[in-house]
Amino acid sequence: MTDTENAWQWYDAADDDGRAYGPHTTREAALAAARNEGHRVIYRALPPARLRLASYISVDTLIEDAEAAAQKDHGNPDLSDDLIFDLSEDQMTSLNDALRDAIDAWQDAQNLEFKGCVFEDVRALEWLARQR
Repeated sequence: MTDTENAWQWYDAADDDGRAYGPHTTREAALAAARNEGHRVIYRALPPARLRLASYISVDTLIEDAEAAAQKDHGNPDLSDDLIFDLSEDQMTSLNDALRDAIDAWQDAQNLEFKGCVFEDVRALEWLARQR
């Protein structure tokens, strides 16, 4: 079994659009939990992705914010079109790469794991018969 296959885990839920409960080690464990709680659905899912903070940092936004602050403090009001942080496309790319590398290194050094709330993928969805 591949690492990806091993990553799939079983969950149960009241329906296919709500909160998931689990993970469970086996389909049978998910089925037992669902029946115990009166839930109607079991399925296998890839847990939410581990997120890298650097992927959500925008160099463009960072430079825009820095430019606005610097213009306020140090800009020439007569030359409002002159940029203080006038960077070429290559410099922006280089800065982006350096920032992402630094943020990734920081996240790793801090041992931080950020997870989303949405499964990466879902399969083997099974609707259970209503219990009487």
